[in-house]
Amino acid sequence: MNWLDELEKIAPPPAAERRGPVPSPEDWAAAEQALGLRIPGDYKAFVARYGSDGAFAEEFSCYSPVSAYQALSLPRATEGQAWAYSEMQSSSPRRFPMPLFPAPGGFFAIGVSGNGDYFGWIVGAGAPETWRAAWLGDEEGEADVYDMSLTQWLVAFVQGRIRGKAMWVPPPEDLPMRFFGPRT
Repeated sequence: MNWLDELEKIAPPPAAERRGPVPSPEDWAAAEQALGLRIPGDYKAFVARYGSDGAFAEEFSCYSPVSAYQALSLPRATEGQAWAYSEMQSSSPRRFPMPLFPAPGGFFAIGVSGNGDYFGWIVGAGAPETWRAAWLGDEEGEADVYDMSLTQWLVAFVQGRIRGKAMWVPPPEDLPMRFFGPRT
């Protein structure tokens, strides 16, 4: 199944004139070099189709190398998340056991919620397309890990079929979640 096509049926991207910028292959290559990892192709295809700086339910934003916002711009966004989590982890290691990338099996954030939770991947030894999707709550310190790609996870998430320990999901009448382009 093409999960990106399925996502588009459920939560269409904004009209072209309302989409944020789309990264070029060179933008992705520069971000990947700075990060020290290759971003899965399905995520790059998602950003190409939906644009940068938008959000699901105006609450769940995705990172991009061409974001107009530092908090959503790769690689800077992941550096901020890693710093914040490592601060919490150093003060309470038992409460925050999840390793972060580049540690083996570490979590790598590719998006953030309005209340500071993160979604992304558990970076494995295999090809990026084999990495499992994950949600890391900023208060729980544990990741909910899902045996699926990020775009498959987005389909289930937008429909409200994914529930995690710290995850806020809109009420049923607001599902499936809509995708909103950048605020102007």
